[in-house]
Amino acid sequence: MHNSQWSVLLLAICTAFELGTAQQWISTNCSFYCFATPQKDEKINMTLYRSLDCTHFVYGFATVTRENQLKHATFYDLPTYTEQGNYRTFAMMKLDKPVKPLLGIRQKRSLTFIDDDFSRNSFAELVIETARRYHFEGLFFYFDDEHHYRNYRFAKFLDVLTTKADKEAAQNDGGRLFLVLAIPASRVQRAHHRLSVIESHFDALYVVADDIPAAEDPLVALHVQPLYPSETVPNDDSISENVDHLANSGVPLGKIIVGLSTWARSYMLEDPNDAGHGNPASGFGARGDINHRSDGRLSYGELCSKIRNKARIVYDSKAAVLSFTGEDGQWYSFEEPNHESFHRKIRWVSNHAYGGIGIMSVEGDDTTGRCGQGLLPMHRVARRLFQCSMRNVRKTSHLCTRICIVRPQLSPRKAFTFDAFLGSACSHIVISSADIQLSSVKFSKRAKNALSDFHVWSVDEKPQLILAIGAQQTSASWRVEIGNELSRTILANNIKQLVKEYNADGVQLSWTLEKMESVHDGEILAAMLTHLRSTLHNSTLLFLAVHPESLYEGCYNISTINSKVDYVIVDGHRFHASTNPFTGHHSPMFTHSQLLSDPKMTLEALANEWISRGVDNSKLIIGVSAEGIKQTLAKGHRSVDVLAAATITSNKIVRASDLSSVSQTEICELRKKSSTKNRFFDEIGVPFLINDNEFIAYDDEQSARIKASWTSLNHYGGMAIYGIEMDNPRGECPHDRPYPILHAVDTAHICKQCPLLRPTSSCNPPIKIACSYRLPDENDKDPLRPQSIPFDKCTEVVVEEAILDENNELNYRDGRATANMKTLMRLVPRLGKKGLISSVRCQMSKPKFTQMLEQRTQLISRLIKHVDAFGFTGIELKCDHVLSADNKRMFTNLVNELSAQLNAANTEAQNCPRTISVRIPAWQRRLRNVYDISMLNSLHHVVLEPFEQRKSSTSTLLASPLFSTSDNDLSISSTIKSWLSDGLKRSSILLDLATYGVSQQLVSPSMNRLGDATLPQPIQILRQKQMCHKNREPGYQLRTHYRTVSSYATTPKGEWITLETQETITYKMRYAMRERLAGIGMITLNEDDFANACSQGKFPLLSIVSFAQKSCGGDLEEVLENAEN
Repeated sequence: MHNSQWSVLLLAICTAFELGTAQQWISTNCSFYCFATPQKDEKINMTLYRSLDCTHFVYGFATVTRENQLKHATFYDLPTYTEQGNYRTFAMMKLDKPVKPLLGIRQKRSLTFIDDDFSRNSFAELVIETARRYHFEGLFFYFDDEHHYRNYRFAKFLDVLTTKADKEAAQNDGGRLFLVLAIPASRVQRAHHRLSVIESHFDALYVVADDIPAAEDPLVALHVQPLYPSETVPNDDSISENVDHLANSGVPLGKIIVGLSTWARSYMLEDPNDAGHGNPASGFGARGDINHRSDGRLSYGELCSKIRNKARIVYDSKAAVLSFTGEDGQWYSFEEPNHESFHRKIRWVSNHAYGGIGIMSVEGDDTTGRCGQGLLPMHRVARRLFQCSMRNVRKTSHLCTRICIVRPQLSPRKAFTFDAFLGSACSHIVISSADIQLSSVKFSKRAKNALSDFHVWSVDEKPQLILAIGAQQTSASWRVEIGNELSRTILANNIKQLVKEYNADGVQLSWTLEKMESVHDGEILAAMLTHLRSTLHNSTLLFLAVHPESLYEGCYNISTINSKVDYVIVDGHRFHASTNPFTGHHSPMFTHSQLLSDPKMTLEALANEWISRGVDNSKLIIGVSAEGIKQTLAKGHRSVDVLAAATITSNKIVRASDLSSVSQTEICELRKKSSTKNRFFDEIGVPFLINDNEFIAYDDEQSARIKASWTSLNHYGGMAIYGIEMDNPRGECPHDRPYPILHAVDTAHICKQCPLLRPTSSCNPPIKIACSYRLPDENDKDPLRPQSIPFDKCTEVVVEEAILDENNELNYRDGRATANMKTLMRLVPRLGKKGLISSVRCQMSKPKFTQMLEQRTQLISRLIKHVDAFGFTGIELKCDHVLSADNKRMFTNLVNELSAQLNAANTEAQNCPRTISVRIPAWQRRLRNVYDISMLNSLHHVVLEPFEQRKSSTSTLLASPLFSTSDNDLSISSTIKSWLSDGLKRSSILLDLATYGVSQQLVSPSMNRLGDATLPQPIQILRQKQMCHKNREPGYQLRTHYRTVSSYATTPKGEWITLETQETITYKMRYAMRERLAGIGMITLNEDDFANACSQGKFPLLSIVSFAQKSCGGDLEEVLENAEN
C-alpha cells in the first residue's frame, strides 16, 4: 500500500473514532443529507463515506438519455461477474449504520419522459425497479430545467410515480421508496405557485442553495451561497430569501431540506480591484489539482493551499460570505469550516424548524486531510453544529401570555441552559440583550450560547423567541443610535436581519437602563418603533420595555405605542433608584401604605397610570423580578434597630453603598441563618430581610403569587418574569426546587385563554356546572321556586337535601320541601339529558352508620326506591363525618353495589348511566385514611367543599381560599394537591363555591385584618340580595385578598363579611378549567340574586360561571347537538 493510501486510511480511522465517540446524532426528525459524486472512471472508496453520520446519503448522479433510459454516473456502477459494482457497494452501507441510501438522478435539459402516458409509466417503472434492484431506499431527483413546473404533464408524471411507488411498497417488505425532489434556488420564486401541489408527492424538497440564476455564467463573479441579501447580493441569490419563499408557498417546514455546497468558486476578474458579487469576470478560474473541474469549482482540499495569507480574506458579515484575491490574480469565494460565515448558515437552518440540512458533496470537501483539519472538515463541522429545532411544536393556543426574560451575561453560572427549564410556564422567552453600536446589533458570546441552547432545547411546549435590544444602553447612547432617520433605517434593517438569523418571533426594545430625559427622547423612540414596525414582517412581535419615571415625566408617545407595539412590558422592579441614599424596596405592589415616600412608585400605581394615559390593560404585561437588591446600611444602623424602624419608614434608613443584585439561591441561604431577620410587608405586598448590615429587598413566592393573582383579577395582558437566571435555576436552595418565582407565577396566573378540554359525550360534558338547589321549606321567607331554576345555565341540578336517619328513613325536612320536590319532578322534561341529583345527608352517629353498612342491602334498597320515586338520575352522598378507617371497606362495597343496582334497571339505550358522587370537606386532606381511591375515581365526581360553615369562630375567616398564606393553612389548592398525591384523578374533582357571604362581628372595628379577633357568636349567612344592601351603606369597604384570591368587606359597625365576587368566581372557574378539574359547583342557587335585586341580572354569579364555560366550548347544548350529528 502506498504511503498516501496509508495516510488516508489513518485519517479515516481517526475521524471515525471521533465521530463514534460523539453523542449519537441521527434522528428521524433531523435529516443530514450527504452526497457521493464520484468521477466517471472511479471505483468508490467506502472508507470516506462510512466515516460520516448522515441520515440520507445520495449517490449520483445518473442522467436521463434521449431514449428515457438511465445513464449511470460511473463506468463501475453496475455489477459484473467479478465485482458487485458501485451501486451495491454504496447501498450496502445501510447494513453498518442507520442511513438511507438514495439513488440520485439529474437532468439538465427538458424532461422528455413526461410527454405521454407510455413514457411516464415506463420511466416511473424504470427508476423504481433500478432503486430496488441495487438496494437503494429512495430516489433523489434533480431537474435543472424550469419549464416542467408549469407543465401539466409533470404533475401527471408525479401522480404515476407515487401511485407506482405505493403499489410497489405494498408488494415489498422494505417499505415505500423515499422520494426527494431537488429544487434549484434559481427556480423557487418562479415555481412557487406549483410547489404546494408538487410537495404532496414527495417526502422532502431539497433546496440547492448555491444553484442561483447566474451560476453557470463565466462572465459574472458570484459569492458561494450568500445567507442574506446585501447591497451587492440580490434577494434571489440569498439562501434566506429563497428558502423563506419556499416556506411561504405552502410547503411544510419539516419537508424543506436546505442544501449547502462544499465547492468554492473561482474567477478571472476583468479588473482585479473590482471584486465582489455580480462583478464582471473574463472567465472561470484555473482547474484544481484533484478534481480538475473546468467550471471554476474547487474543492476545499484544492483551495486551502491557496489561502496562505489569512489577512487577505474578506468577510462580508451582512451576507455571511468569504472571499479573497489570490496571488495569481484570481478571485475566490468559498466556505471555511471553522469560520463564523459557515457557522451562521448552519445555525440559521437549525433555528428555522426546517426538516434538515445537506452538504454537497464529499468530493468538494478535503478528502485527503491536506488542509490540516482532518478528513472532511466541512461535513464534520456541519454535523456537529446542526441541530433540528423543536420550534414547530412550541406554540400552544391555551397558554397565558407569560414572558420569561433571561440575561445570559448575568447568569451566576458560566452559562445559562434550558435543560431544567419549565417550558410550559412561559409563552415567550426573551434573550436580553443585544447591544447597539454604530447601528450594528450584536449579542455577547454568552447570549449566543443561550440562543443556541434554546434552539436545540427539546420540549413539548416551546415558547416563542424574542430578542431584546438595548437593555444595557445609556440614554445618551440611545440618542446617538436612533437620533436621525438614516440611523433608524439602518438599525431597523439590522434588527430584521438578526430576527432572521435567529429565527426569532419578535423583538423587544428596552430603553430601561436609564430614564428618558425629555419628550424629545420619547419622540425619537416613537420614530424608531414606527420604522421597526414597517421593516419587520407583520407576524413579528414588537414589545417595548418601559421605565416608570419616563412615563410619569410624560416622555412616551402613547399614540405610537398603541398602534405599533404588541405588548408594553411594565417592569415592576425599577422603583428604587440606585442614586437613592436610603434603603427601600425596588418592587412594591400596593399603593396605600405609610411605608412609601412616593406612592406613585408602585406596580399598582404605575399600571393605573398607563391606563389613565390611554393604554388598554390588555396591552400591559406586569413584571415581577427574580432578582433581589442588596443595600449596605450605614454605620449605626444594624439589624435590630433597622427591623424596628423599617416597619415604619423603611426607605429612610441611610445606606452606605450602591445597590447590588442577589439571586433567589443566595436569599434562600441567607434565610437559613439564625442571624437573619425577615418580614413580609402586607401593606405593599413584598418581603425584605436584614442580615447584619445588609438590607435585602426581594420578591418571594408569596409576593409573586400576589402579583400574579392581581394581574389576573384585573385582566391585564399577561406577566413578565425578569431575571430568570437568578431564579435558582439549578435547584440548589431551595433544594430540588428550581425556578420558585416562575413556578409561583405559573400557579397563580390565570388568563382568558381556554384550556384544552377533555373528550366529551352527551352524558359527560367537558366542564360541569353543578347547581345546588335547596328545596324551600316552612322556614324559608324568600323562597326560590322550582319553576325559576335556570336549567340552561347548569349541566346538572343537585337537590338539597334528603335526610337519611339511623332508622334507614329518607325524608325531606318538612311537607313544604316535599311538595316543592314534587313540583320539580314535573319540570324534569326541561332538563333533557342534564342530571337531576339527589343530595343525601347521613344524619346519625359513626357507630350507627357502621351498623347500617353491615346491613347494606336494606340501605341500598331504600336509596334506589328514593331515586325511582322522584325521577333522579343520580345520588350525592354527604357522609364524610360518619366515615372512618373502620368502615372504609364497607362504604366502598356500598357504593359499588349501589352503582351496579342503580343501573341494572336503567336499560334504555338513550339513557345516561345513573351516577353516584360524594361530597368531602376541604379539611379531609388524607383521603386514603377513609376512602378507597379506586372507588372515588369511578364516581361521577368528588365534590370538594372548601368552606366549612362553623357555628362560631374567634378570628376572621375567608370564604374558599384558593391559595394558602403559609404551608400549614387550609386552602383549595393545598387540598387538591393532597388528594392528587393520594391518587385521586383531577378530572374527578368538582370544586364547590359559595354564592352566599359569611358575616362575623369584629372585637374592634379598627382591627379588621385577616386573623383579627371576632366575638364568639354564631356566624351569619348573607344572601347576595342582603350583601347588595350592605354595599350601599356608607363606610362599606370591599377588598380583595390577593394572596388567597378571596374577598372580604368591612363596615363601620365592625362587621367582617367574606364573600365571592364576580372577579373571584371567574378566577376560580378558570382555575378549575386550567387544572382540568371536573367543573364547578354553585352552592346554592337560593343565595344567588335570583330576583335581580342588585340590578346585575338574575343569578349573576352563576351567569359568570356559565359564560366562562360556554366561551370555552363547554356548552352542554352544543355537546348534545354535536353528539346527535
